[in-house]
Amino acid sequence: MPDGRSEPTAFSGRDEPLAPAGPAESEPPPETYAAIREGVRLFNAGMFFEAHEVLEDKWRRSSGEMKRFLKGLIHAAVAFYQYGRQNAFGARSKYHSTHYYLAPFAPEYAGVDVSALLSDMDHYFQTLLESTEGAPQWRPTQPPQIRIRSINS
Repeated sequence: MPDGRSEPTAFSGRDEPLAPAGPAESEPPPETYAAIREGVRLFNAGMFFEAHEVLEDKWRRSSGEMKRFLKGLIHAAVAFYQYGRQNAFGARSKYHSTHYYLAPFAPEYAGVDVSALLSDMDHYFQTLLESTEGAPQWRPTQPPQIRIRSINS
């Protein structure tokens, strides 16, 4: 990137597996929810790289379930970023890793309607996922919006 930030990369498949749910974790600090709201605002404005940056900053300082959840939101943003760059491999890869990280949090987590996001991504990426060679016809339609049902602080 021209500003010195690294570009999001494709899912390497080497990420840590999701651990079974353990005891309830302590409530995340209010700034975590502020970062989620800002990341969602940027995502919904089509600013996927910027959403990734905001969420990644909070992800680095998180742990446990919230860290895995934020990673899923980051991967969703990168999936759309790569799609916008017509990077079929990167978009497919991040689509799959988004499902991997976010599915355990459905239907809702941290106020985010996870089920709707995953369903909307399924619909949006359908043509890309069904194509077997090269890139499909790229959809000029507006990507889905992340819906926030309720959020603390």
